[in-house]
Amino acid sequence: MSPLSLLSFLACTGPGATDDTAACAVPDAVGWSEASHAKGDADYDQVFALDRVQRLDLTICASDYAAMLDDLDTLLGDMGGPGDGGPPDGGGGPPEGGGPSMDFDEPMWVSATVAYDGRTWPAVGMRFKGNSSLLSSYQEGIAKLPLRLDFDQYEDSVPATEDQRFYGFQKLSLGPGYADDSFLREVLAGELFEAAGIPVARSAFVEVWIDAGEGPTYWGLYTVVEDPENAAFLDRTFGDDDGNLYQPEDGCADWTCFAEADFSKETNADAADWSDVEAAIEALAADQGDAEAWRAALEARFDVEGFLRWLALSTAVGNWDSYGNMPHNYFLYGDPAADGQLAWITWDHNMSLADGMQPLISLDLGDVGDEWPLIRTLLDDPTYAARYDVLLAEHQGVVNVEAFAARAQTLHALVAPYVAAEAAPYTHLTDPDAFDTSVDDLVDWMETRDALVSDHLAR
Repeated sequence: MSPLSLLSFLACTGPGATDDTAACAVPDAVGWSEASHAKGDADYDQVFALDRVQRLDLTICASDYAAMLDDLDTLLGDMGGPGDGGPPDGGGGPPEGGGPSMDFDEPMWVSATVAYDGRTWPAVGMRFKGNSSLLSSYQEGIAKLPLRLDFDQYEDSVPATEDQRFYGFQKLSLGPGYADDSFLREVLAGELFEAAGIPVARSAFVEVWIDAGEGPTYWGLYTVVEDPENAAFLDRTFGDDDGNLYQPEDGCADWTCFAEADFSKETNADAADWSDVEAAIEALAADQGDAEAWRAALEARFDVEGFLRWLALSTAVGNWDSYGNMPHNYFLYGDPAADGQLAWITWDHNMSLADGMQPLISLDLGDVGDEWPLIRTLLDDPTYAARYDVLLAEHQGVVNVEAFAARAQTLHALVAPYVAAEAAPYTHLTDPDAFDTSVDDLVDWMETRDALVSDHLAR
């Protein structure tokens, strides 16, 4: 049996869940081992293999699934969501008067048992996740919703699961391919960023089957994504996991101001200390009368080189759902090996490598205003502007269009049978032809972007 060939959620008690059937009891772990269940080295080859599509079978109690959907109704309003396994008659759509804003609370957790290749992991946390992907899917009556797993979510109430891991990983995200007819953008963009030496999560493909009380149902092809909150990610990327990790979102996440609430602290939260972020924002906004001194003070607080490296590749390939357009989809890590200097971690690329709901920022960044000070302030400095162009040129070697096309074709062939098996309401694909032509579209996009980079550098 291939890795992750059988992953099933069998039991579900927890906040919002019911305890009214034996099926909802929390079982003991089966097949426990140090490598599979304990807090140890992460097995990337097993969990993030890209030579096959791995299967996830998820079973949750019907009462828990109903509670999760009721919770979404509370959070998002009565928008014609998937209901009991599918959309209501007539499909989805926002209620009269419009729907809610993107500012809604985190969906509820339920407990589940994960079974894989003869082993089980009890009391694993599962919830819906996402912002636009969750809201839009629910509005449209699409039942293929994004998911998040936390393998020690319930360690306080189920002591046997303290520090429980899935082959070294505590948290995993499951992306449903929202706004991506190719299903490949998360993986392809991630490979480009990693090749350029930019901190980025690993990802792979999984077919997801969910039993919510009426037998296994194919929820479609998902992308399983490593969560930067995993100690495994921080250890792999920075060599330690002791620093402060933040996930900025909205408000001051644009760096025009500082507010603790806009820089969610994901590690060392008990310390309640945001002084590193506040100092970096202040250093960016400091007087530049002595440009050399200003750069030195800023670089002591923030990895400017790493940010410019990300900015050059992100702008070159067209990663519109990110800083410069939207104040989200990045993490910050105070790297202890660099005296707490904040490093930039890119995140969430399913809407990259394409036009989007926001105009792409120009390659010369001249259209980026003061509302995005990390870009505008840095690029107004001649030293940093010159470095940005150098990094653009370097990334042309990373983004080899011929190699990109071959990789996209390989992955397309890999996932095609699993995309073809999708059916409403468990699909985001409205036109099968869009998937069939998606590789040509991706390659055309990259050829166009490469030509634009060449024109920019030739000026």
